[in-house]
Amino acid sequence: MRIEAIAVVVAAGSLLLGCACAGDAGSNGALQRAPAEEGAPAEKSVASPAMFPHAGFMGVCHGSVEQLKELNAHWTRFQIRWEQAEKDRRGNYDFAPFVEKVKALRANGIYVLCLLTVEDLIPLYQSGKDNKDVVIEGAARFMEAAAKALKGIDGVIYELSNEPECFPMGGYWNNPVTYTRFARRAAALMKQADPDCLIATAGTAWMDKGFLTRCMEEGILADGDIDAVSFHGYHRHVLLPESGLKEDIQWLRGKIAEHKPQGKNVIVIDTERGYCIVDKFLEKKHKDSWRNIVYTESEQSAYLARHYLTEAAAGIEIAIWYVIGPHDEFGLYSYRSKGMSRSGRVFRNLAALLDRNPMMMETGAVDAKLSLPKDCALPRERAMKLMAESCPVETFRLPGPRGKLVVASWMQVEAFDGRILHWRDRIGDFYYEAWRAVSPEDIVELPADIVISGLKARPASVCRWDLEAAKDEDRRKEVAFDYENGRLTIRKEILKPMPSVYVVE
Repeated sequence: MRIEAIAVVVAAGSLLLGCACAGDAGSNGALQRAPAEEGAPAEKSVASPAMFPHAGFMGVCHGSVEQLKELNAHWTRFQIRWEQAEKDRRGNYDFAPFVEKVKALRANGIYVLCLLTVEDLIPLYQSGKDNKDVVIEGAARFMEAAAKALKGIDGVIYELSNEPECFPMGGYWNNPVTYTRFARRAAALMKQADPDCLIATAGTAWMDKGFLTRCMEEGILADGDIDAVSFHGYHRHVLLPESGLKEDIQWLRGKIAEHKPQGKNVIVIDTERGYCIVDKFLEKKHKDSWRNIVYTESEQSAYLARHYLTEAAAGIEIAIWYVIGPHDEFGLYSYRSKGMSRSGRVFRNLAALLDRNPMMMETGAVDAKLSLPKDCALPRERAMKLMAESCPVETFRLPGPRGKLVVASWMQVEAFDGRILHWRDRIGDFYYEAWRAVSPEDIVELPADIVISGLKARPASVCRWDLEAAKDEDRRKEVAFDYENGRLTIRKEILKPMPSVYVVE
C-alpha cells in the first residue's frame, strides 16, 4: 500500500491531556497539527438523494445468511472473482452458484454489494497480457456477464474491482488512467446488459485522494454510468477511527459534484473497514499498515461503534465492516470463544437501532450539548477543555410515527483497557508507541450532563441503549431524566471510549 502525499487533518479530539494519541508526532512526542487540506471544499457538503431509501447502511464482508441475520446486518459484500466465473475458455461464464447465493440473501432481506474482482490476470488471458486492449476487454466482458446473470434481482449494487492501486493485476490498475479506461468500458457494457443495474467504482484502499482525483479528471464519471464512488475507511490508517472522516467524505462529494454529469445522482459509500487485534503488546505499526492495529477487543469494539455513528451522521448509505469471521484478528465471530465476539455484539445492537438509511434520518435534529455537572470532582478547567475538544455528540431522528430520537456521545480517546497512550512517534518508516498504566491524574472517563433542547413535548421514555448487551432484552435500560419547557436533561452520564447511546421516544 503506497502513501499519497496528502495533508492530514486531525480532529481536535485526538488529544490526551497534552500527549499525542494520533497522527505524526515530532521528536518530542507532541502532536503536530497540519493545516486544513488545500483545495478541500469548505463551504458545504454535497450530498446526493438517497439511492437505497428502504435499506439500512451497516454491512459485513462475507458470511452465511444465518450469521448476517444474527448480526442484524443490512448489507453484505459478496465477492465474485474473475477466475471463478470464466475458467474453461474465453467468453464462457458460469454464474449459477453466485446467482443462487444472491437470491438467497435478498430473500432474507439482506442487500448485496457485489464485488467483481479482477485483482489477478487469470490463466485464460496470460497469453495476451502484453496487449492492454485484450486484458481490459476481457475484464470488462466478465463484468458484463455478471450483470446479465443477476439482472432482475433488486437490492444489488456492483463494485468494479478491489483496491485497484494496491492489487494492480499485473501492473494495470495502479495506473489511474488505465483503471479509468477499464471502469468506463465495464460500466458501459453492464448498463447495456441491464440498464437498471447500479455500479460503484474505485474501492480505493483508503481515501486515496491522488488516485481518485486523477480518475475523475480522466472522466470516470463522465458517461453517467457510475452510480457510486467507493472508498475504504482505512483512509486514516494511523489515526483514531473517526478523525477526519467527515472532512474526507465532504472532500469526495465535492470532487464528485465537479465531475459528474449534471442531474446524475452519484453517492459515496465505504466498502471496507476493520481493525486487527495483534497478540504482541507494543507491536510496531508500519506506516503502510493497511488496516489499523489494535490490542484489545474493547478498543476494536469501541472503534466500530464510533466509525458507524460518524458515517451515519455523514449520510453514508453503505458501510461495510471487514470481516464477519471467524477470525480472531478482525472478525465479529471468534474461534477462541466459538461465538460472537464483543465487537460482534456491538455491531448487532447498533444495527438493530440504526436500521434506516442515514439519508432518511434527520441528523442534527435537535440541539444536544454536554455540560459538566456542578458537583464534578475533576479539575474543572481541564475537564471542560477535554469535553469541548474530545466529546462529539451525534443526534438522529428516525422516521416513524413515534418520532424516535437517538443521541450518542463518547470520549474520543484510545479505547484501551487499563492503559493509556503516552507517546507515539514516527521513526523512519515505522510508528512506535509507548503505553503506560492509567494514573489518577488521567481523565479517561468524564461525567457529563446531556442537555437536549427544542423538544415539542415531554418524552414518553428515555432509555440507555447498551451496545455491549449479550441479549436483546438487555439492550434497553430506562433512565431517569428531567424535562422542563422543551429541555431534556440526562444527568451524570459517564462518557467513555465506547459510545453512550440514548433513545428518546
